[in-house]
Amino acid sequence: MASPRPDVDTLQSQAIALARQGNLREAIARWQQLVRIDPQGAASWNNLAIAHYKLGSYGDAIAAGQQAVAIDPNHAGYRVNLGAALKKLDALEEAVEHYRHALALERDRPDARRNLANALEKLGEVIEAETLLRGLLDTDPTNAELHHALGNVLWEQGRYEDAIVCYRHALTHRPHFPEVRTNRGMVLLTLGDWQRGLPEYEQRWQCVEIVGSMQRPRQGQTDPGQPSPLSTKGWEMQPYPQPMWDGQRAIAGRTLLLYADMGLGDAINFVRYVTPLADRGARILLDCPAPLERIFATVSGIDRIIRRQDSPPPFDDWCPLMTLPAALGTTPDTIPWTGPYLQAPRSPQPLPPPHRDRDRRIGIVWASGKSASRRKRTCPLEQLLRLSKLRNVTLYSLQKDPTPQETRALGAAGVLDLNPRLGDLMDTAGAIAQLDLVVTVDTAVAHLAGALGKPVWILLPHVPDWRWLLNRDRTAWYPSARLWRQPHLGGWSRVITQVIDSLCP
Repeated sequence: MASPRPDVDTLQSQAIALARQGNLREAIARWQQLVRIDPQGAASWNNLAIAHYKLGSYGDAIAAGQQAVAIDPNHAGYRVNLGAALKKLDALEEAVEHYRHALALERDRPDARRNLANALEKLGEVIEAETLLRGLLDTDPTNAELHHALGNVLWEQGRYEDAIVCYRHALTHRPHFPEVRTNRGMVLLTLGDWQRGLPEYEQRWQCVEIVGSMQRPRQGQTDPGQPSPLSTKGWEMQPYPQPMWDGQRAIAGRTLLLYADMGLGDAINFVRYVTPLADRGARILLDCPAPLERIFATVSGIDRIIRRQDSPPPFDDWCPLMTLPAALGTTPDTIPWTGPYLQAPRSPQPLPPPHRDRDRRIGIVWASGKSASRRKRTCPLEQLLRLSKLRNVTLYSLQKDPTPQETRALGAAGVLDLNPRLGDLMDTAGAIAQLDLVVTVDTAVAHLAGALGKPVWILLPHVPDWRWLLNRDRTAWYPSARLWRQPHLGGWSRVITQVIDSLCP
């Protein structure tokens, strides 16, 4: 005798109740059962997509959301939810299509307009994004999220003071809004006001996305009190239970563990602080990702490198690498530099010979990593390949994991692709040491070349990362570096023309 068919209404009620309780995995199991029973149940597919999204399973969320939209293409909410999942995986163009379709169905839908503005900002369509957000603020002028979003869009246009005004409005309506203070900090840093900007930037520790990315769970609870500018207090996640060093306590004779808390380039940039801390009498431990282990072993003053996820030996205090400028009161005039602080391998694997004996050997990198600003910091490969047409130049690609299409383009242009030999950043350092010049976008290779003391030309977007400041072609971070700036949003062609002109005076 066949088992009775499960009651659809009961399953739906159970799934919703489980989701409200936070038991998303069990809720997903119920909704998966529902869509097997009724494959045309668009609402179940949509609920399944939402649950996968909340768990961070964005690919599964997209697959379920696409089913919901295919069944009911005229449901604006399904399209907004699908767009959100697509945006998480950087499929911004597709997300924009769904948001626009949702607005065609429901012209005044706020979540569609807000999400569309966010996706357009990431695509560089900042004027349309601004228009959308101002329209939303007309009807909801006390919405702190909208003031924050508008501030971000104005920042991306290079309208720094206007962005600060928007952040001020956001904080008026929501005084404890760490994402706003973090972004305002970065704008102030870009403008050169590091005295105010660095403490504000430390509010990143109160941002959910930053704290959620930490890879070491804190043992025990934190003090729920109001966080100080240089503190992770107030959250249940941080790498270690020991106190975070804020620059105030003497560290002579103490063991200080430094944590590489952001990207690879950031770690390279700020590991320079190890030596002066060791000179104060601290014993330095360094927790860093695997690609940095070998190259950081060349930094003077590190007592021991801790592999990420390994338990460290006993220590007294810890500090994120990116907090050190704030802890030590760095200003644009006091950036520490006593010479190259990373060392390339003594016997690196020899590079392929240049095309001609007298050719300048120039390394190139055109794509940034996985950060939120990846798109704006990535220069189209075809622009950099214009350098391959110069006389007496051989190009070497230092780009990690180029796409098959990019690999073919490199070969067609006569560029020597070093990707197969670039295992970690020590391998990359060995290649850089044999080059005459590196021309790169703002990514880890730029910092690596600068920290090695190698001549490096860094190609910057119109709105740069804060550490490069504004309106200057040199940087105290790396005396061997030269900065090349877009004259306007997306203006890579002009940047490469200037590089070519300087290579061929």
